[in-house]
This record gives sequence, structure tokens and C-alpha cells, in this order.
Amino acid sequence: MVRAHSERSVDALVSDFILEQSLENIELIHEQLRGAYDGESREEGEGQLNTREERNELQQTPLLASSASPSLRALASVDASTDALRIFIKRLCDENREHSEYEDAMLLDIIGVFASASCSPRTLRFWFETIAKNRKRKKEGVEALLRSVRNANGRSATSSFSPKCCFHLDGENAGILGNAEAKWPFAKDGFSVVTYVYVNSFENSETNQINAEALAQAAQISTPNMKISPTAAQVLASAAAGSKVEYMPRLFSLLSSEGSSGYESYFHKNYLIFEAQGEKGERITLPFSHQFQLKTWLCVGVEYSVKREMASLYINGKLVETHSMKLPKVTKPLGFCCLGTNPPAAMAGMQDKRRQCALYAELGPVYIFRDGLGTQAFKKLYERGGDYVPCYVGQYRDSLLTTALSQSIIGGHSSGGGENNSTHHHHESSTDPFARTASGNVATSTAPTTTEGEEDEAEIFDKSLSPKLLQLFHPSVSKLNIKSVTNLAPSGSSNAGRKGILIGNTKVFKRDLIRDSMWENFQPGPCEMLRLLLDEEGKEDNRIVDKSNACLILQVMVELARSHSQNVQAMASMNLGRLLSQILPRLFQETPNEDSLHVEICKLLGKLLVISREHDGLYDEMLASLYLTLKPYAQTGCSSNGIVEVLRSLNAEAHANASALVKLNGLQMLLDTGWDNIEMLRSNEDIAEELTLSLFVIVSAGDAIEASKILLEFISAFDGTQGYSLIISKGLKALNRAVHALNHSFRSAFTENFIGQGGIEILMRLLRKVAMKNEEDGTSRDEEKYGTESEIIADVILITGHLMNGGFLN
Repeated sequence: MVRAHSERSVDALVSDFILEQSLENIELIHEQLRGAYDGESREEGEGQLNTREERNELQQTPLLASSASPSLRALASVDASTDALRIFIKRLCDENREHSEYEDAMLLDIIGVFASASCSPRTLRFWFETIAKNRKRKKEGVEALLRSVRNANGRSATSSFSPKCCFHLDGENAGILGNAEAKWPFAKDGFSVVTYVYVNSFENSETNQINAEALAQAAQISTPNMKISPTAAQVLASAAAGSKVEYMPRLFSLLSSEGSSGYESYFHKNYLIFEAQGEKGERITLPFSHQFQLKTWLCVGVEYSVKREMASLYINGKLVETHSMKLPKVTKPLGFCCLGTNPPAAMAGMQDKRRQCALYAELGPVYIFRDGLGTQAFKKLYERGGDYVPCYVGQYRDSLLTTALSQSIIGGHSSGGGENNSTHHHHESSTDPFARTASGNVATSTAPTTTEGEEDEAEIFDKSLSPKLLQLFHPSVSKLNIKSVTNLAPSGSSNAGRKGILIGNTKVFKRDLIRDSMWENFQPGPCEMLRLLLDEEGKEDNRIVDKSNACLILQVMVELARSHSQNVQAMASMNLGRLLSQILPRLFQETPNEDSLHVEICKLLGKLLVISREHDGLYDEMLASLYLTLKPYAQTGCSSNGIVEVLRSLNAEAHANASALVKLNGLQMLLDTGWDNIEMLRSNEDIAEELTLSLFVIVSAGDAIEASKILLEFISAFDGTQGYSLIISKGLKALNRAVHALNHSFRSAFTENFIGQGGIEILMRLLRKVAMKNEEDGTSRDEEKYGTESEIIADVILITGHLMNGGFLN
């Protein structure tokens, strides 16, 4: 199974090593990898790489693994069969091994590639135990975990929907053969084909080319010596020309029983082409201009509506192209429904001067509809992801659901590798700071948590699609070693209950996503990472913070929670904001004068804040514990640049979601924060400026009367003490912003309440206090104090002048 593509990159060429191995003998790769670390047979040093050849061989391992397809990577990391991944993790974290930077780098790459493809809950628990046990190698273990999660997330910008189960098509002899139909099902309303696809290559393999040339040679030899019918001659001519025709792998091929008409969609380089041919030979070819990327999960939809006479291409639920066209007429029965391939060259018709072109890719579920769906339906199909298994009312509903549950796909467990798929239970400990507040045991699965209303909505959507759904093939309900796949179309379809065929080398693969394994294994979810930030050998009341790994650990938490609602929910149940507010002060105390570290930590906190938007409770707690107060930073040694980064994140949230800050009484909390940290504001202009910008946004985002009351009470509390004149000046600037607000109703309500509550009198008393304080201090005042007092006077004049010009003081 050698794939030698022309003009291949170095990474792709290196991948031949893994691709030359048959899928059944993939364990040989593990044996070769383990052999590089077999210490018992070495004389120069236990477990060391002694020759340059051995180093070069192992150095190429992460390259070949990363360029291989997801299913091959997953198979290469099925830790239950060979324990290869655990061997490398243990090796990386071994304190007794004489480490070299060269060897560690290779181990990090290998673990990062394999674990990102598939990491079972059992292996992840082993990983954490190994890191905790080997304190000196904790950094390497955490870095490998970070690489693994980043690789898994980075495989696609939309990795949250990448299927845990997929059909692997080797690009040579693979594909899915769907069910035939007694009539052409797309004549009346049109069609839609939706699938999740990860294309490994658009190019031809060496094996395919050799076979095509052999077939062409045989056809050329046979034709002159045989008396054959015109149809047979056309078939042989097609075969003879096949080796010279450019390779164009099929996404789908829907052909009539005679092969003389139908619809096809295929790749030409990295562009998708749609082609239709009628029974009289008329042909329409539509090249879409969207460029497809290799090694990226995409939800692809091709649609044609007879009513609108429009062909459209959808990528990840979005309409990217649409073209007006009228397809030629087809009346013959649907004879060939090929997915990821097309019928062999033995067929004439649309295959005239063509060749069989199999797609080298991974396919998720494949939907075939007998109508155009429209933009909203494509969007919903994309949003629910490639793991969703629709169940329809009828005889197959219970059986399909039972099948999926028995294979633990809906629960998120891999059915491969012999893992123990029993449900994990978490026991709460009253002394454990990471325990959830809910009492009792919690049975977990990776199935998305949905409310009854959401479940009803999903069922309603499925029912709305069921009259249009012709065929549906889903890898999640397919058995690993069976060469057929059930058609999940509802019972009303003529093909319901019939099975498609997995052609040739087509395989079904199932994998464990590392983010799901984290949530499934540990009740705190990503918060479990915080245990690695603490020294477990320290006393319970005096744990030492592991400052060297702080950024790595927070980065892993960010990656684990990104686009993963279950992990976000777990962090919310663990009160992440409060946990961090207790850990951060000690961390900053342990790292005085490390400005770059503090800035990086605060940037990562900002990323966690953005992720927490998915959960209102967690978002509010993060804001209240870490952003509307500076207690975790100001008095604990955090650098001023770190605090500026915190306030910048707050300022960004104020612009993005000011109502959330208003709900938490953000205006009052920020004014109090400025009052409590007045010396810090006076010593750092950037901190004061960022705080002011947040005040500007919040003051006009909430209730006008409440904002007016807060500002009036705050300003009236000033007794003239010059040390606090700076925060009073900021409060006045916020007040000035409110009376100049663009929102007319807010501006009117604020101004009326301000004047009605004695605002003008309060401003005049403020001027009097400032003047009296200046007289008391005489010439002793410094330039800074004088400048702040001048700003107060100027702001009061601006506010009162605006009110007078607006006629509010008449």
C-alpha cells in the first residue's frame, strides 16, 4: 500500500514508512519504536540511543505520524493493544534516565502526535499519575499534554465537530456503496449530499497508476483481436485511455442503472467539481471556486434545488457558492450510489474516457437527501456535529440507539482496543478542595448535556428532515470488522433497514478525544490541572506553588476547555474563579520581579475568561473574583504590566458584554477597586487609564438612574484628601461621559436623576473642598497633585457647562 505522489513534500514522503505497513500489521511500528528504547540489549547505557542511525530513525517518527491520516494515527496510538503511548510517556518522565535535549524533543513530538489522535481515559489517568509521581520531570509531562491537546484542536479550526468515528478510505480500493433505488429519486425536487470529510491527498497513488496502466495495456492488446459490440468497445476504449486521464477522486457518484446518466462530484486538485449528464448525452460541469485544504475536518454540503434551479456549495454550515443552472433530465432508476469513489472503468456512459478514482480521506456520517435543504438546515446539520446519531420514530429507533450505546459511542468511549468501557463514578470528598458542591456519586459520559427542550428541538429537526432523507450511513453505529453499514434512513424510506457495502479496504475507526477523556476521567475536568500546580508533598495548609509550570498548566486548561461545553461545565462546578483567586496570590508571591511570567499568566487568564462566556455562572464568577477586583494581584506582588493586562482583558469584556458587568454591579466595584488601590493608580498611568476606559463603557450600559446614584454617592464621599483625588477625577470623567451619552433616553434619565438628587450641589461642594485643601497646603503641593486637582475643576466645569447649555439648569 505504497503511495508515491508526484511533487510531494518532505513530510509526505516520510509518511511512506507508516503507510507501507498494512493496517493489520501496524503493531510493527510500535515494535520498532520500542526497540529504539530497549535498554536491556544495550551496553553503552540503559535506554540511550547509541547510534546515529537509531536517532535518525526515531527522529522521523513524529513526522511520518503527523503526515499520516487520522485513522492511521489513531490505530498507531491504540494504547490498549501495545501500550506504546504509555511507554513513551513513562520514558519521558523517567527521573532515572540520563536525559538529552535531543531525545526529549523527539519524545515530545511522538507523544503529541499519537495522543492527539486518540488518548483513552485509562491512558490519561496513567499520564497524570506519572507526572505527579516524577516531580523533576513534571514540566516535560505537562508540555507533552499541551502539545497533544493543541494538535487535536489545531487539526481543524472547527475541531469541536470532528467525528470520533470515521470511515477510512485508502484512496486505492475503498469507498461506500449505497443502496439502489427503483426510480430516480432526485427528479422532482433535487438533491442534497452532506458529509464530514478530512482529505489526506488529492493526488494519485503509485499503486493506482500501476493498475491503471496495466488495465490500459490489456485493453489495447485485446481490442484489435476481438469482435465486440459497440458498447463493449466503448468500455475498452475507456479503460485504454484511463492511464492518461488525470486522477480526480470522487466525493460522490450517483448514477443510473445503465451508467449513462447521473450526478457526480469530484476533486480536481483542491477544487470541487459538480457534473451532471442526461440520458441523451448532454452534460453540465460546474467548477466551484472554493479552495479545499488538506488534513482539515470540513462539513461539506452540495445541493441542487429543482424549484429554484440553483446548485450550491456549503462549507461548515455556511453557503459559500451558488450558481443558476438546470440539470439535464434523468429518468432511469438509481443504480449506483457511490461515496468516496465511482464505479469501475467497466462501465461506459459518464465513465467514458474516465477511470475509477477513489478518495484518500476520512469520512464522517454521510447524508443523502432527495431535495434541497436550504441554508438553515445545512447550518443545523453542521452545528450538531459528526457524532450525532439521529433516531427516527419507527422500527429502527430503539435498535439503533441500543447499538450506539452498546458500542459506547454516544457515551464517548472507544469500542476498539479492549478498553474497559464501564461508566466512571466520582466520589466526593469533603476535604478535597477540588470536589464538586453536589453530593453523592456522579456518573459521567461525554454525551452533551441537554435540556428536555433541546432534546425536543433535535427530534423536531430530525422529523422535519425525515421525508427528504434517502440514505444515511454513520460510522458510529458500524461495527469495526463488518463490511456493511446500516442505512439509518427513517422507516418511511424504501431503503430503510437495507445496508450499504464498505468496499475493499474501507475501515471503520473509533477514537478517544483527549478533551473527552479529561472530562470523563476527572470530576474537576480541566481544573484537575491545578493539582499539578501545587506541590503535593507540601502540607495541606502550606503548599508550594510550582511556578516553573504555571504557564504550561494554564495553557493546557485553555486548550482542554476551548469549544468543549462539558469541560467548561466542569470548571464552573469547581468554582474556577475562586480557586484561581486563592492560588494566584501565592504564585505571584513565589515569583517576585518576574514581569514576563506575570504578563503571560494574566494573558492566559484572559483566554479562560473568554472561554467562560459559554457558561453564565462561570463567567460571572471569573469577572467577580479576578477582574472587578484587583485583590489577587495588587497586594501579592504581581507586576504592574501584569495588572495592565488584566484590565485590558476587562476592558475587552466591557465592550463585548457590558451588561454582564452591570449585572455584577461593575461600576461600583471598579470605583471601589480604584479607591482601595489608589497608590497603584497614582504610580502607574497605564493602570489608571485602563480602569477609566472600563468605567466609560460600563457607566452608560446599565440603568441610568442606578448609575447616577452610584456616581453621586461616590463623589460625595470625598473629603478633600488629596491622595484620593485621582480616583475622584476618574469618577467625574465617567459622569461626564454619561451626560454626553449618545443614547438619548439614557442621557435624559441620567441627567434628570442627577439634578434631582442634588448633583449640582454635590459638584459645588467638591469644588469647595478642593479649593480649601489647596489653601491649607499652600505652596507645598507638588505638580502631580496640582494636575489632578486641575482635572477635577475642569471636569466639573465641563459637566455644569453642558447641563446649562442643554437647558437642564433653567
